[in-house]
Amino acid sequence: MSSSTSVQPAAAGRMLLPTWFAPGLLAVLAFLSWTSCRTEEPAGVASDELALPAPSEGEGAAIGLDGDYTPWTLALETEDALYDVPDVLIEFEGVLEEFFGTRGAPRFAPVPGLPDYLSGGAEVFDPNPDQTNALSLARAADIYDARCAPCHGNTGGGDGLFAERLVPRPRVHRRGIFKFKTTCGTSPPRLADLMRSVTNGLPGSAMPTFAGLPRIQRAALVEYVRLLALRGEVERKMLAWWEMDDVRPEEIGARLYREAWTNWQAVEGAAGLAVADKPLPTPELLARGRDLFLDPNGGNCFSCHGEDGGGIGNASFGTDEEGQTQALLKDEWGGFIAPRDLTVGVFRGGGQPEDLFRRIWCGIAGTPMPSLAQDNSGAPGGEFTRLDAWALAYYALSLSEG
Repeated sequence: MSSSTSVQPAAAGRMLLPTWFAPGLLAVLAFLSWTSCRTEEPAGVASDELALPAPSEGEGAAIGLDGDYTPWTLALETEDALYDVPDVLIEFEGVLEEFFGTRGAPRFAPVPGLPDYLSGGAEVFDPNPDQTNALSLARAADIYDARCAPCHGNTGGGDGLFAERLVPRPRVHRRGIFKFKTTCGTSPPRLADLMRSVTNGLPGSAMPTFAGLPRIQRAALVEYVRLLALRGEVERKMLAWWEMDDVRPEEIGARLYREAWTNWQAVEGAAGLAVADKPLPTPELLARGRDLFLDPNGGNCFSCHGEDGGGIGNASFGTDEEGQTQALLKDEWGGFIAPRDLTVGVFRGGGQPEDLFRRIWCGIAGTPMPSLAQDNSGAPGGEFTRLDAWALAYYALSLSEG
């Protein structure tokens, strides 16, 4: 039995670039393949359960689990090895199913109030939105299977049938890290951010636009992606508890479940990063942006994006012993990553000045792209100002305008 569904790069340290038509073509093939044979499942993926990810080093590695997002029961060397798995891990999976359901019947379960949060713990925490016209999560899962799973995988592990062929690799929804959002730092995205990505797609990647889907179906996809991200977060944090004595999975799970939901609900109740101070792109502002871009003690953007903005900087590419070009940067998902070629004018998270300002000021989660703000939270302060970020945004846009 296979112990992992992970994919290793064909050549260590080298970025494999597809031909110009590959992302769009593969996305079309993926959709046609999945809709014509929905009953087939990727190898190593259980058909009716959300996968409990195998613990990473320090999170249960002692019991020999392998692969970040492989269903852990399939990661065991033999069937007999299942009997050596601590009972608490089995209990954890049961708790996760209680909160999130299964792939066939997903849900967000209400949980009793906890003494740490509510006096006496008598109240019930119910995360379900009061939307009478919303599609059910079960229907959302069907739409996800048809539209998203061919690339992102059934459980959101970024390991769909076509994932190995795509550069960049599909997003791992279960990690809960989303690159293009209006929140800063490690904060979750707002639902509007996810809706924007689903609706507009990500230009320059295999992620297509789903603007042709009815809005209610796109909203259902967003809700299901949130379920996968929430479940992944709770899973990882639960696994950090498994070796502790006197573990009570239901209590720990309920606590983590509520904490995860609190984080996601908090960003919904707050406005995204404000852009009301957007200035005009004056020659002076563009000159300021250029100076910051090329200053190693300033923005230092050229070290990754190159002096001409072409995406080839000393920090992003090097040469190996054979003189071959070698990618140096990796993202949070373990893949090699190339800085954006600013001269092309294709920006995956939107190409308006406001979009670039947010990415420059907040950074891009899960990537080496840093935040210009002092503490990566979006709060003003430090040696750079919001005007500096606007200057860089306008200068970056100007590089594709000749």
